[in-house]
Amino acid sequence: MEPLAREFHGRIAELGAAMEEKKETLIALLQKDGDPVKIENLPKEMAGIQDEIQKEVIAHITKLKKILDPGQQQRFFDLYAPEHDPCAKSLVARNGGK
Repeated sequence: MEPLAREFHGRIAELGAAMEEKKETLIALLQKDGDPVKIENLPKEMAGIQDEIQKEVIAHITKLKKILDPGQQQRFFDLYAPEHDPCAKSLVARNGGK
């Protein structure tokens, strides 16, 4: 599992760095009234990076699932259940459980 984790985290770090670079570029262009076409294209590029991150996460989970036994898979997916997600809990509390 460790080689999978290293590969995954390395790729996510690369994509995170690319996203950070795009954010910095966007802020700089907005700050100095930069090229409107570049400003318009940057969010699209950032969305592409976010899409790539999501694909990497899905691929990683698929690889992990292949090496985990059914009990380990259940524990793994239990970690992602809404009741274990502080953001989901907060959203439910704000919406009165609706």
